[in-house]
Amino acid sequence: MEMNEKIILLLKQNYSFPGILLTKYKELKLNEKELLLLIFFLNESDLYFNPKKIAQFFGYETSEVIILINSLCEKGVITLDSRVENEKRAEIINIDPFYHKLSFLIMKEKKCQEVDKNIFDTFEVEFGRTLSPIEYEKIREWMEVYSKEMIEEALKEAILNQVTSLRYIDKILADWSKKGIRIREFKKEAPKNVVKEELLEYDWLNESE
Repeated sequence: MEMNEKIILLLKQNYSFPGILLTKYKELKLNEKELLLLIFFLNESDLYFNPKKIAQFFGYETSEVIILINSLCEKGVITLDSRVENEKRAEIINIDPFYHKLSFLIMKEKKCQEVDKNIFDTFEVEFGRTLSPIEYEKIREWMEVYSKEMIEEALKEAILNQVTSLRYIDKILADWSKKGIRIREFKKEAPKNVVKEELLEYDWLNESE
């Protein structure tokens, strides 16, 4: 069984999982009414398409329920599947797409956490000490702006110049960004000493983090 299939199975069996949904629904681009409707579907055994029944439950107009369901379909969270029963065609609300989307978000978050941990470990190894909370926050800020490769190359540049200062690395990143240096250039040959002369004029020994 693949990882995403295991996550989907756990999500389906975990009765407390709506709590996960409350932290992820914005990433699924859902509004509050769509969220409530989705939770309704997740706790409903009868998933036959019946907008009038749903409207009565929420106190909505039937037309509003139809609009909400269409929106959930357009966002890829549910589908309306046709089924023939007793020679009659019925529409069923399929919530499997939601489980797939949520499992993808969870896997993506886990991967990002692993990347975060790796880059923090790299800094601590290169600096030869534990990072301070302020330094952790600064690196997180970089990761919202720069690629992991770019940050790692800036760290290498600092270590080559025997400087273990985030301010020094911040200056390197800003300078590379200003010069338009991109990730793919690092894969060939990382830029060296592009800001060395200017940076070494700073009194790094007396700086305060």
